[in-house]
Amino acid sequence: MEHASMSEKILRTIETTIKNDSLLSDFTIIPVANNAENRSPVLYENHHFGLESWCVRYIYDYACSKLFEARRSLAQKKISFSLKDDLNYLIVGALLINPDVPTFWNMKRELVEDNVLSLEEELTFSRLVLTHKPKSNEVFSYRRWLINRKLFKPLLPSAEIILMHELYVCTQTAENTPNNYHSWIHRQWVVTKFYKYISNLITAELDMNKFWISRHISESCGYHYRQFLLNQLKLHNNLLSLNIKFYLKNVLWHFRIQHCDDPEHFLIYLLGEPAKNNTIKDLSRFTHYVIYIFKELSYTMNIDVMNQVHEPYWLHRRYILHELLEASHKYLGQEFSPGQNLNTIQLNKTESIMNNIDCEEKQPKIFKTQPSESQWTSSNMFRIMGIVEKDFIEANIRAGGVQCEYANKHKRWLKYMMKFEIR
Repeated sequence: MEHASMSEKILRTIETTIKNDSLLSDFTIIPVANNAENRSPVLYENHHFGLESWCVRYIYDYACSKLFEARRSLAQKKISFSLKDDLNYLIVGALLINPDVPTFWNMKRELVEDNVLSLEEELTFSRLVLTHKPKSNEVFSYRRWLINRKLFKPLLPSAEIILMHELYVCTQTAENTPNNYHSWIHRQWVVTKFYKYISNLITAELDMNKFWISRHISESCGYHYRQFLLNQLKLHNNLLSLNIKFYLKNVLWHFRIQHCDDPEHFLIYLLGEPAKNNTIKDLSRFTHYVIYIFKELSYTMNIDVMNQVHEPYWLHRRYILHELLEASHKYLGQEFSPGQNLNTIQLNKTESIMNNIDCEEKQPKIFKTQPSESQWTSSNMFRIMGIVEKDFIEANIRAGGVQCEYANKHKRWLKYMMKFEIR
């Protein structure tokens, strides 16, 4: 094969470079039209690794031809240990250039299972590939496979160390490419896998995500990840117990609610006594989740007004409002779905119950003969949400431009999808 000798030499150099430096920080293909200087196209300096583009097609064609010849023999276990070890330099070269070939990753899996390659080396190599192709789903899939094997090794390293390494990889790949959903989906998998080992993982990730969104306000993937984390809190709301008084304090201050510093009475203040037919198994933990969602609403209100022109922000706010409405109806034992009939809320512009809400005020008496909906529309929750949304929409309409357009869309969404009309 033409250029076979040259391709073999370059592939061996690539493998040697990777083996000799486990701290390689990145890999890239450098645009170079030809080898005018007659030197090696493999470039290395200070943990940075590159390959000149003129040789890519030669070494990729050479590696693929050799690998497809060996594929069947490897699958049938007809290759000796030494020959298996010698296949890796071809796979490494091919995957650095094109990591979206499942066959090559499957060959690596077979070499790992045969103890030809170590888990640690493969995690390092796949991280290097992601510096060049941060959106490669095949690489993330391979990393998940490696981590699953690593977690069941007898000499298990600290789960926290594995977790920190993987979260770092997720952060770097998300930073390198906007809206990298493959990276965020992988991060979801990591959290799901490790939260049972690290008790505060989900709340720590929520704090991290808040910082991320502040710097990537227009990227919808950050909001989607945040909603995933909030859903995890809903499923495992015992994780909120340690900090619930801090969260409640934040909510009371932001919404100017006075004399209601007991988390256990928060929902009674907002909605009255719970319905006997509600399906809530643990009312205390359910209350903790609602408090956190209220805190989430206050967080969205604190985002810089100039940044609210981005639609993902508004969509996230709708998600929070939907969660609050759904939780309220579940507490009251009522069926909830977008579009159900809710009474119209009409608020005077000068009205502001935020200044005089008192947790000790007498709750309206709910008679058995009253329509169940009246408990919701006469609740403090209904009034607070109405005033908050009215003030928020009017502030953005006054800002004009795109903010005004999104505010009017939000107002229509409240009216037609949630039947929560604000005038």
